[in-house]
Amino acid sequence: NLPSFSVDTRRGRLVGTGSLSDYVLCWDCINDKVRFAGAPPNGWKWWVRSQICDDETGKFWTCDSNDTKKYRLMSFDPEYNRFERYEVSPPENPYTHTIATLRAHTDRPAMDGYYYWSAMNGAMFRFKPESPDGPYVEYVGLNWDRGRDVLQFALSPSGRYIYYVPVGWTYEQNSPIIQFDVKTGKRKVLCWYRKYYFEKYGYWTGSTYAFEISKDGSFLVFCMNGEFQGEGKSYGHPALFVVNIPEEERRED
Repeated sequence: NLPSFSVDTRRGRLVGTGSLSDYVLCWDCINDKVRFAGAPPNGWKWWVRSQICDDETGKFWTCDSNDTKKYRLMSFDPEYNRFERYEVSPPENPYTHTIATLRAHTDRPAMDGYYYWSAMNGAMFRFKPESPDGPYVEYVGLNWDRGRDVLQFALSPSGRYIYYVPVGWTYEQNSPIIQFDVKTGKRKVLCWYRKYYFEKYGYWTGSTYAFEISKDGSFLVFCMNGEFQGEGKSYGHPALFVVNIPEEERRED
């Protein structure tokens, strides 16, 4: 399967990687043919959980998961079937002093011209694929408390707000829906939902999937694979959540 893939809609190219191999597939969606299928060179490994397609250049980006100390960034250019690895890593979590592989990201640049990415250690950063010195990474803080895994980001229409849910499995990690304001750099909790749904309905929420925002930025939609089997019991009863964002909380100017 392809647990991580993305599509360059401008050029009609899909790039993905399989969970059971080190191989990368690049499929030409226009001409219905394989452009590349194989492993990256030099023992590099395309990370299977997160990648960005830069629409401007047509390059795809992730990190080298074989590089277990630095997880340096990698790119793949389908035009030339060329992989490159750079002396640039995701930021360190200041509490755990670890560097980790990548997870949630924006699918397009935010209003400041940067993509936003979160590592699995909770370190959140902004990323520019092309700069005079190569790919640019700038730490913007931890996504929540001392850093959590976040599966997906949703970027508002103007690119001002990033919405996400940190992963957590206990009452103490009651799941918040967070709004990150790119313009001010501040985070805000829009609501807390785990305790409410468990106490009212007996439904224990797990992780969010297919996290999306409406075209006008007025509501979020995501899937939740939870369960009615008690505290901490997830997976087995999927549900669909629709969360309204009050107008006063989402000024796009």
